[in-house]
Amino acid sequence: MDALKRAALPDALKVPGSLVAKYPLEIVQVAHTQADVLLVSEYDSRMIGRPWLTIALDVATRCVLSFYVSIDRPGAATMGLLMTRAALCKRSWLEKIEVDAEWLMRGIPQVLHLENVAEFKSWALRSDCREYGIHLMYRPVRRPHFGGHIERFNRTLMERVRGLPGETGSSPKGCKARQSEKTAALTPREFEQ
Repeated sequence: MDALKRAALPDALKVPGSLVAKYPLEIVQVAHTQADVLLVSEYDSRMIGRPWLTIALDVATRCVLSFYVSIDRPGAATMGLLMTRAALCKRSWLEKIEVDAEWLMRGIPQVLHLENVAEFKSWALRSDCREYGIHLMYRPVRRPHFGGHIERFNRTLMERVRGLPGETGSSPKGCKARQSEKTAALTPREFEQ
């Protein structure tokens, strides 16, 4: 609740980097980003497009609480799937996608710090958050720097995508030289792994 009270104060619109969480799960930032890589179908190797990533990042620890990958544009259901993964043990999901790792971070956030987009304002999300005592805090429209923690993480993630087969780059400049369509080889499952 402290984070929500601080956010309601006039100085809540401070410069980037001033959002501070004192303990894990106090504030979790969520954002969508379209990855700079083209994926192919695992059935016929045809190009299917750029995947969308929805990521939940704990502000206090900078740990990824959960993520969801889809070729489809994020919608209200995306948040439900993201939050289910955030709250539950990830062991069975990791086994399903054949990842041998331990991911202990889980729980229900106190405050979700969200982009100001329609899917984050759905009736379902607001209702579910009320039921679990999660407060919603929206960033100002067209001000991505107010979500500095998650935006920086997304930029770092896209830097790591460079060099993967099918990499598109973050700018149309040099698009022809990259030949992303010809080099695309990763399936959605491989990208998720």
